[in-house]
Amino acid sequence: MNLIYNASPALTVAILIVFVLALEACLLLGRQWRRFRRKPPVRPLFRQAALVNHILAAVIMLCLLYGFFVEPYWPQIVTIKLNSPKLHGTTLRIVQISDLHCDPTPRLEPRLPGLINSLNPDVIVFTGDAVNSDAAIRLFQKTLAAMQAPLGKFAVRGNWDFRSGLKIFENTGFQEMTLESVRLEKDGQPFMICGISYYNARRSQQALDQLDPNTFNCLIYHTSSLVPYLDD
Repeated sequence: MNLIYNASPALTVAILIVFVLALEACLLLGRQWRRFRRKPPVRPLFRQAALVNHILAAVIMLCLLYGFFVEPYWPQIVTIKLNSPKLHGTTLRIVQISDLHCDPTPRLEPRLPGLINSLNPDVIVFTGDAVNSDAAIRLFQKTLAAMQAPLGKFAVRGNWDFRSGLKIFENTGFQEMTLESVRLEKDGQPFMICGISYYNARRSQQALDQLDPNTFNCLIYHTSSLVPYLDD
């Protein structure tokens, strides 16, 4: 599995969206042109195909409007409880955030630290895709810096920012992990965090070999595309 393969589904969807919207524009312009030239109505089969495209275009526009004006301002907290025999007499709360895709204009960012801190995390992990443009780095850094976790904050880069040479996690309190593991402890119980940057998938075993099989281990990576590189 490679980066081209991972990007292909998104690229295919983007091409289909552009095609449907472009066709819709042509249909609407063509309709106005026929009215202007007073041409006869189009054939029934063409009208049915046009209706299907109208519906698809309407759905796409609704999704785009939701993506721009609703979803970026609507936080959703999902809680997953795991039981492990490797943690005795203590609980460990790890809060994961990912894919902020910050823009220069704040959206959810001013509220996010308060939401995260209210969960009382022991550890916070950020799993990639920080900003959409370099101009949003300061907002991203300010947002992450306001988050609090007594046992540590850790981050990896995703496919959106893995090529960037910018120090996006500077002044945030987050430790960027590229291919490494760290050992932590709570209430006398050790556990480990293993972080692998998106571009290091093929070398992931180097980081996994650092883990202690007798402790509770948490792997942070941007996508599930890492799975084929893991040993059984």
